[in-house]
Amino acid sequence: MKLNSQLKEDTGYSWVMTRVEPASPFGHALVRNPKWYGPGEQDKLEAEFSRVDTLLNLMGEGSVLLESIIHILSEFHDIRNSLKRPTSAPMDEVELFEVKHFLIYLERLAEECAGTSVRERLACLAGLAGAYDPAGGSTAYDALLGSGADSQGLALSFALLCAQAELNCVVVDGQLNGTAHQWNVVETDGGWRHVDLTQEGDLRFWTDGELTGAGYSWRSDLVPQCGEAA
Repeated sequence: MKLNSQLKEDTGYSWVMTRVEPASPFGHALVRNPKWYGPGEQDKLEAEFSRVDTLLNLMGEGSVLLESIIHILSEFHDIRNSLKRPTSAPMDEVELFEVKHFLIYLERLAEECAGTSVRERLACLAGLAGAYDPAGGSTAYDALLGSGADSQGLALSFALLCAQAELNCVVVDGQLNGTAHQWNVVETDGGWRHVDLTQEGDLRFWTDGELTGAGYSWRSDLVPQCGEAA
């Protein structure tokens, strides 16, 4: 979908874009090359609105956590080209420094979320795990640094962030309505719970029974039990 001059004027696109202040090089890249939502992509658009709504709520509360996260994001450097380099062509010293810099700030980002409750930390990390795209890649790289990832890539990304924050999290390889699907099981203050970042809206923590009722299936002997809180 492409906006012509009249549509940009009618929707206030130019007014918004001149006031956008990206916090990271990835945000700057999205501003330079915005992604349009076309026919059949209503679910993706609604998921984007949900993330914007969460951000607006944090801004309205004057969240210190949000301000700190924005500051840390501003320190990230774009290392995507370095990571795409063939294994036969080793990185130079500058690229290795940039990757190390990225990992240091990723760890600081995880530490910043450590002062809140486990569920709040998980919700914070879920917002950083990347965008869901059913046709996207299947790696954490696709979710964190690419344009979006499928359920497997999103689950791997979330597990990576949780590991950095020293939170227990596993990836579940199962099915949703008979189709291959991946999600996570995390340990919370109330016990282990399922979370699926492909679902719209606020992060939800599911028990085994709730998830089964929603059409999910998996090998229970390979996943921590998610029962009712004691």
